[in-house]
Amino acid sequence: MSLIVKKIAPLAALAFVFGSLSSARASDDFWQRSYEPEQKNIKKVDSAVIRFNDFDAKAQTNSTFIGDYLRSGIVLSDLACEQWLSSLGRADRDVSFAKDIMNVVGNLILGISGINGANPSSLARGSLGLAAGNASIDAFKNEVILGALADIEAKMNGGRKITAATIKGYIPTTTNYDDAKGLLISYHRDCSPNAIKVLLKTSLAAVKYEAADTTLTGPIVKAKTMVLVAKLVDEIYPGDSSKEVSSDDLYKLYVMKIAAPGPNPPPFVAAMVTPDATKLANDFSAKNETARLGMLQTIADLKQFDQRYKADKTAAQAKDTAAVQAANQEKNQAAEAVVTAQKALPPKEAAKVATSPEVAEFLAQPLSKPLTPNLLSELKKGSSLIVGPKTSALAKTLESATKTLEAKKVTLDAVQKVQNANDAAPAPKPASPEAAKSVVAPASVNAVLVPIAPAK
Repeated sequence: MSLIVKKIAPLAALAFVFGSLSSARASDDFWQRSYEPEQKNIKKVDSAVIRFNDFDAKAQTNSTFIGDYLRSGIVLSDLACEQWLSSLGRADRDVSFAKDIMNVVGNLILGISGINGANPSSLARGSLGLAAGNASIDAFKNEVILGALADIEAKMNGGRKITAATIKGYIPTTTNYDDAKGLLISYHRDCSPNAIKVLLKTSLAAVKYEAADTTLTGPIVKAKTMVLVAKLVDEIYPGDSSKEVSSDDLYKLYVMKIAAPGPNPPPFVAAMVTPDATKLANDFSAKNETARLGMLQTIADLKQFDQRYKADKTAAQAKDTAAVQAANQEKNQAAEAVVTAQKALPPKEAAKVATSPEVAEFLAQPLSKPLTPNLLSELKKGSSLIVGPKTSALAKTLESATKTLEAKKVTLDAVQKVQNANDAAPAPKPASPEAAKSVVAPASVNAVLVPIAPAK
């Protein structure tokens, strides 16, 4: 009787374990719900598919829907990626649980069998079978589930968020359907077995995602620009293969012919008008100027000459502001010197200088009174009244201060004139939309893995 009990015990234990597990898993679909909260009301995958297909059809014939097409495609890709990762996660949970139960029950059976006097050969075969089962499960986890899924999912989702933000940044200038479709394909490719395998080759804690280097289009733009420049130079100087035109030459030509044309350019533009630039401009306008202007505008768009012109104008305005402030300060100092010199005169001579109400107001408040031509004339007239054969040193000081004030006013007027002329310069013309398409289409928008710098 005791032998029968011993043989039945492991089977009863096994039945109890699996019975309890089956009951828990079957209870109100607990096993399915325990993996993650119910999200079907939030995700609404069917609605996302319908919305994407609708925008897909519209975007093929109307570029105004490309933004909606990209956004709906990103959402649909996110939902599909989450479903795939969720399936892998559930499979990972299931096989891990099955492995644990297999080891628990297997070791229990082997242990009880050993106690019950099973021969070593039988125990060895049981152990080999248990090891083979574990190896099979590990192989499944490595090849199908692809490894430590939780860490991979967190890292991959971080990279996809960066890529999505990059794509959305290009929505305003993405007007071609195939370009937009290519962006979505690249984005969706980040959620794939290959992408996970790339992550597995790195130490997840030692790398991070960063936005793609969208300046990779530089070589493409450069090559396209070189072809257009060569064509324009050949148009201006046909048959002269030795003729070269630098980027600075083209920029000056752009400024003189497109950005700020005219016989009276603003001072900061006039500084660019060298003899060589003038000759190039004359050669440029000698023939087919309209067609050449179109080529020059395209080159300017590709080279972003509008931004360079804007920067030059801004720099000139900053320089003018500083020059006006300095000249105004020197004028104020000269005005105060005149007042000081007038007050140092004897009362009779001081009264002769302040003969007019305008001069009297100036002498009372030199920095608040506008320095008009009439005021300067009255000051010069007043100082001349006290100058003669026996002019005192104080009178000469006033005369000298008045002349200095007049010179400082001339300097101030000159720099203000330059400032006004530069302020009135035309604003840079924005690059054409067609050129913007070719410039902003990035070679890659996908976030890239980079090493994390060690803390110092």
